[in-house]
Amino acid sequence: MENNEPQITIKDLPISFIVKYLGWEPARGLWGMKNTRKPIDNLVLKAKNLSADKILPRVQLIVDKNGLVHRDISNKSSSPKTVVYGVNEISYGVQDIVYSRVFSVIIVTDKKLDEGEGSPEGKKEKLREK
Repeated sequence: MENNEPQITIKDLPISFIVKYLGWEPARGLWGMKNTRKPIDNLVLKAKNLSADKILPRVQLIVDKNGLVHRDISNKSSSPKTVVYGVNEISYGVQDIVYSRVFSVIIVTDKKLDEGEGSPEGKKEKLREK
């Protein structure tokens, strides 16, 4: 069987995507779709129920050999908010099987949840392709 999917190697990095950001929710586990299903369903439902005057923020997602860079490009500010996740913080990443335009990442950090940056149990990032 022939595979027509493009193959991306480390030589192709960095690679950048412009995506709509669904948000994040805590994850119970460190890997597996069983730990992404409920958070994705919740975030997609929230996005579908947004009022007409609200839109999902657009972010630039850059993947390089060191990890992920998440930069908010929704606002035209001169210094957009940028978050960097090193490869040692990325526990899991997967394209959802129900919502094929949704990609989720489980990030594990030692930062406190009330700081808005994650938790020891894991943080779920949801990104929707433009």
